[in-house]
Parts: sequence; C-alpha cells; structure tokens
Amino acid sequence: MKVINPIKYACFELTNYCNLDCAFCNRMEVINGGMPMRHMNEASLTKILENLKQGGHELEDIKYTGLGEPFLHPKFDVMLKLMGSYFPEANHVVATNCQYNLNSRLGEVFKKSLPYITDMYFSIDGYKESYERDRRKSSWKKLIKFLDDFSVLDRYNCNVSINYV
Repeated sequence: MKVINPIKYACFELTNYCNLDCAFCNRMEVINGGMPMRHMNEASLTKILENLKQGGHELEDIKYTGLGEPFLHPKFDVMLKLMGSYFPEANHVVATNCQYNLNSRLGEVFKKSLPYITDMYFSIDGYKESYERDRRKSSWKKLIKFLDDFSVLDRYNCNVSINYV
C-alpha cells in the first residue's frame, strides 16, 4: 500500500515508571491526574507495529521517551529488538537519566539494549548541588559511577550525547 504522507518518525513511551522526581517534569501531575502506572507489553507493541506496517508506514526514526525512564521497563531490550524486526533501518534514540548501577538487573537490561540503540542521550542537568536539587531523588555520585562504568562498555555503534537543560 502506497501512503501519500507515511509516518517516518514516532515516539514510544514503553513505560511511565521513573526513578526520579525532576522539578521541571510534569510526570507526577499526569500520574496524579489518573494515568495508571504501566509498562507496555509485547502484544500491545506488536499490534501497533503491525498497524504501522500494514498502513504502509516506514519509520526512519524511533524515539523512546515520555514520562518514564526507558530502562526501567523490565523487557526494554526485548522491545527494542521487536521494533528492529519491524523497522530494521530505523534509528533508535533513547534518553536516560543515568541513575542506576550498570552492575544491577537494570544495568543488565541497559547492556542488552545497547546493540539496538543508534543514539543515546544522557540527561544531565546542573552540577552537584543543582543537579540533585532539580533532579530530586538523584545522586551526583551515582551519575559519576554510571559514567565511569559506561566508559568501559562496548557501545556497539551507539552514539552518545549529553542533554543539558
């Protein structure tokens, strides 16, 4: 099916769980407004991807963003692989708050996800005191440990940038 204006860019919120409570984020207002806490399941994502494909859309850029920290999804790596099976040429862009240990279960999901990620943005706002003030529940020390641990990982072909608001 030939689509006149195919969708080429899409944002997916695979989870709305977050380990922070940033001063500049409206996440809690949305959650308190009635949005249920959830992780998208594979069946729901498959249905969306099949509809996009059947509709003649060819995603070129897929961004994993929203109100949650993507790596808190327990199957984030599986979801990335699924996306890639439908749109193998797409760029996969992920933003993360870097507030987890790469030697934990969450860190394992992170490492398993790297082969599927084209571009990753580390969200780092401020320095020490202002960072911890604005990114409530964060730790500057945890960020530095994350960056040190990340520096020795195989990044595959993943480009890394810093988001600084």
